[in-house]
Order: sequence, then C-alpha cells, then structure tokens
Amino acid sequence: MKGTHESGVMKVDIILSNGFVLTELAGVVDVLRLANRVMDREMYKFRYVSPEAGKIVSSAETWLEAHALPENPDADIAVFLGNSDLNFTSREIENAVHKYRYVSAKVILLAEAAAIYISNNTEEGLGHTTHWENRLLLEENSGLYDIAPSLAVSNDKVVTCAGLVS
Repeated sequence: MKGTHESGVMKVDIILSNGFVLTELAGVVDVLRLANRVMDREMYKFRYVSPEAGKIVSSAETWLEAHALPENPDADIAVFLGNSDLNFTSREIENAVHKYRYVSAKVILLAEAAAIYISNNTEEGLGHTTHWENRLLLEENSGLYDIAPSLAVSNDKVVTCAGLVS
C-alpha cells in the first residue's frame, strides 16, 4: 500500500455523512488508535472526510469537523460508515467509493454504505454483505436475493460489512 512505502504510516480516511452511526465510528477509530498504542508508534493516521467540509452530526446528535472529500484521494484505506437512515443514498458517497478504488485504496463499506454499493453494483451482489435490515430492503425493493448473510465479506479491494454493532 502507498503509505507503507514512504513513511511506514498508513493513511486512513473515515468517510461519513450526517446521521452516521457513532458505534461504527468508535469501533473504527479505537482499533486504529489501539494499534498505534500497542506498536508504540504511529502506524495509522486517520482523518474524517465528508461530501462537504464542516460539522457532521451523528445519529446520537454528537458532531465532529470533517474535511471535504478529496478530488484525488491519497489514502491507503477508506472506511465508509453507515447511516441511521435505512433509505440513505448519496451520489457523492457512491462517487467517492469509485475514486478511492481508482487509486487502489482498500475500501471498507459498513451497513448503509455497503447497501448503496451493492445496489449500484448488482452484478457483484453475491460477493458482498450488508446489515440484515438493508439486505431485506434490497431483496424487497430491488430483487437482490444473493447478498451474503455474513458479518463481513472481502472481495478484491472492497470489504463490505454488516456494520452497526455487528
């Protein structure tokens, strides 16, 4: 990966939108923070990114400041958080997934972010998963019945995950 060649530090972009799930954020950030602590050096450098820079509010009504989605991402890993709205869709998030894939970043999609990706890449449905609520909606609304019931699935450079507290 790109970050390991230069400084040994992996760059991680955590992508979120208003309504992001706080438990997902905590799960991602704590894993990165603890890895740095256990190794006693900075292995992972992360930043919060969103379609629009500024204050982003979680489903728990906490907030944080995010950078704007980069036009040309330079992250090694991009983690797309889910959303508290089961019907959440975002053209900007969908486009960002493709930008990160284009620069060979490892893309991790949680819950609704995974559902958006699956619904727009139906030929890959069998090789991905999402939260059970999203899976049921995709089955009902889109006729996609081949989505894996797994907690996580790794397929090439894309990992889809059930998200939330899963």
